[in-house]
Amino acid sequence: MKTRLFLTLTAAALSVVATTGSAGAAQLCSLTPVGTWSGTVTRPGATDHIQLSFGTSGHACLITTSGSGTTTSTGTWTRSGSQQFNYKIKESMTDENGTATGWIQINQDAVQQGTDFSSSGTSRIYDLNGNLQGSVTSHVTATRTSSSALPCAT
Repeated sequence: MKTRLFLTLTAAALSVVATTGSAGAAQLCSLTPVGTWSGTVTRPGATDHIQLSFGTSGHACLITTSGSGTTTSTGTWTRSGSQQFNYKIKESMTDENGTATGWIQINQDAVQQGTDFSSSGTSRIYDLNGNLQGSVTSHVTATRTSSSALPCAT
């Protein structure tokens, strides 16, 4: 009888540990930025709607829409803490006719809280010859719209 009671209590304790471990793992997995996000970027004088996607491979992409169409820019992301990550994306710049004029090197440090994240950083603006033209601080707020990454981030 004592052996059966001991085995039952041991099984119950292991069940609690296993359940807690699974819940902890599920919570940890939910704190990854992998997936697709919709949000806004704010910089001096402008606020724009954006879509971001982060893949399990560490690839990232930014989708923007303007009067000259939709642009997809690519880069990378890395985890920088338990609820923190950094992403770097090279965004092409075009004029109103769609002609390339340079690029923006985006560098953002993000803090994720559940299905939302906010980030800030400095974006450096370059002309077609790679000459630094200036920099601007920008802030992003976004909400996860899918746990799947878009093809541009895989």
